[in-house]
Amino acid sequence: MTLTKNTLNPRNRSATVWTLLFTHTLALTLATAPHARAESNNSFYASIYGGIGGLAETNTRFSTGSSGDVDFDPSFTGGGALGYAWNRWRFEGDLTYRTNEISGAANSLPTGSSNGDFSSLSLAANALYEFDLIPGGRARTYLGLGLVYVQEIDIDFELSPDEVSYSDSEFGVQLIGGAAYRLSDRWELLTDLRYLPLGSISLDGERSADGSVDADYDHWSLNVGLRYRFR
Repeated sequence: MTLTKNTLNPRNRSATVWTLLFTHTLALTLATAPHARAESNNSFYASIYGGIGGLAETNTRFSTGSSGDVDFDPSFTGGGALGYAWNRWRFEGDLTYRTNEISGAANSLPTGSSNGDFSSLSLAANALYEFDLIPGGRARTYLGLGLVYVQEIDIDFELSPDEVSYSDSEFGVQLIGGAAYRLSDRWELLTDLRYLPLGSISLDGERSADGSVDADYDHWSLNVGLRYRFR
């Protein structure tokens, strides 16, 4: 196997380890989970969610040769999903928006700005498996994986009176773990943790921005939401 520079990137290696660990945990859960309940839970559903998301410190590497670290504040993430529940399985498509404000940047960056944000808008196809947190109770936990198409991911550096932006699109895999509490036959309260490890990505300059920038994008989010089942 030929090892590329991207393969050897420590952040990408870490993301791969977490993905494999999550996949093994999901497989173990499926193997040991109780059998599905006798009643049918098959139905279409819609859900909305929102919460707080964070990015690890990002090392930005510009095509001009300069580089520097950028820090981010935890900030908003939110979205919605449409899907189908089949016994203990759920298959859904989701739309999610994430944004994080820049809290600090190295003086070596050519943009000369420590203000701005790193944002993304994505579509995902998720497969999730639910199991009883307490047998016979109203609460269930779930684990799942999603294939993600990040339709737009961009980093903006604010300059007066304009801004310098770099953007592109990417594919990735997200990991999901959470719990659902049944409020009624149709409504459920949700909370989950999502992790999207894209690793090192290359973003092209927009408008007045020259060249490109390589940056690391490993995003986590803690969400709460509601789900409605169409029975």
